[in-house]
Amino acid sequence: MSKEPWLYRGECQSVMRDFMQLRHRLVPYIYTINAQAATPQTNLTLVQPLYWNFPSREIAYQFPYEFFFGSSLIVAPIVRPRDKRTNLAKTRVWVAPRRHVDIFTGYVFDGDREINMYRDLQHIPVLAAEGSIIPLDRESVPANGCANPNAFEVFIVVGHDGQFNILENTRDDQGSQASTETVRSIPIEYDQAAGRVTAVAAGKEWTFRFISFSTVSDIRVLVDGSVATEAECSVETEKHHLSVVVKVPAAKNLDSVITIELGPNPQLDIIDHTKP
Repeated sequence: MSKEPWLYRGECQSVMRDFMQLRHRLVPYIYTINAQAATPQTNLTLVQPLYWNFPSREIAYQFPYEFFFGSSLIVAPIVRPRDKRTNLAKTRVWVAPRRHVDIFTGYVFDGDREINMYRDLQHIPVLAAEGSIIPLDRESVPANGCANPNAFEVFIVVGHDGQFNILENTRDDQGSQASTETVRSIPIEYDQAAGRVTAVAAGKEWTFRFISFSTVSDIRVLVDGSVATEAECSVETEKHHLSVVVKVPAAKNLDSVITIELGPNPQLDIIDHTKP
């Protein structure tokens, strides 16, 4: 039952490595949730059972393995052996109210329903509801330690208003020699009706990834109200789904406001997984 990846065969070792690296990339999200949990106003743990958020729903008590991971993610671990013919394993998932997107596959699920989900060893269902904002370190393989990143990648799921306030300890800035702690707050907000994302630049480079959304014709990127000519917009393919990716260079002013306009009331794409 040892946990060192190098003690397992290659297939399992690579999966363990990838998820450990993902956990490291999620430090901005994890640190913020844990910092909020330490305050009397929030006082909520990083991992929560479904029924904490839906105490009046009997069905929420029937999925003991499924859990909230912070405010934006629902994780459904697979605890059954995989089928030897297909190499897929199955888990029964309750999709909470509101539409959700699997951040790994891009599949969109209507809310408040039960469904069997099949995954290979490299994936488990990780669902984000409409309006979710999930900040990550932009580096695919972050450096050792947990210094504050110089660049963020932010997953956003359109379809509902959302907000996330990244918290950082300035003592953890790269190269910092500070002996005192100061909390830095970096708010991100999404307005569904306007199709508008706003974020404080905070001296960072930014990549905004709109999962399962592929309309780029109406997008505008502004910094302090002026068109950001150096920003880049593209559509990237990840397996069967598309994502709009907006890259914004670091602004000179720490208090600059980045604005991304997608167009009024944007909606998630319809993904047909039966198409090649």
